[in-house]
Amino acid sequence: MVESEGAAEARARLRRLSGALRWAAYAAAALLSVALAALLLWPGWLEAALARSGWIAAAPPAAPLTGAQRALAGAVLFCVSAAGIRAVLAGARLFGLWHAGEVFSDRSARAMRAVGFRLLAFAALALLATPVMTVTLSWHAPPGERILAVTIDGAMVLAALVGGLLAAMGQALRLGVEIERENRSFV
Repeated sequence: MVESEGAAEARARLRRLSGALRWAAYAAAALLSVALAALLLWPGWLEAALARSGWIAAAPPAAPLTGAQRALAGAVLFCVSAAGIRAVLAGARLFGLWHAGEVFSDRSARAMRAVGFRLLAFAALALLATPVMTVTLSWHAPPGERILAVTIDGAMVLAALVGGLLAAMGQALRLGVEIERENRSFV
């Protein structure tokens, strides 16, 4: 099948864009990984991050953080960050497939669904992080001063919506690939 000049140009633009976005996603994942390692390994950085996040303001600890509180807070941040990094890496894989010319393929559809489901997992973990973190930071407070907070912010909602959209689009793309494969078998 002969490709029109406009289609060839659009394919070349998609190839350039997806190539650049793939490397940007890899760079973002590497930067997030280094930042997470620094946050967890350098003394005082975790407390500073907790203070900037508003969790310490929402649930001020009765005393300096204990080792158990520091470990649980670090574990929560690690889980949420790891889910975000996995979503970014799944996006890099999808961009890599598009860069290689696999736009309308079963592998591309599965990769798109993977990005969507990983974004949904990230949004769910981010939603659970605040209650776990506020309970963790206030568990040594006297009775009546312990806090359980639940927050929903725009970034969480957007991650969930985009994740759901990508998962649905990946499923629709997979269906289209199956229909195209079936139609090809009749010809």
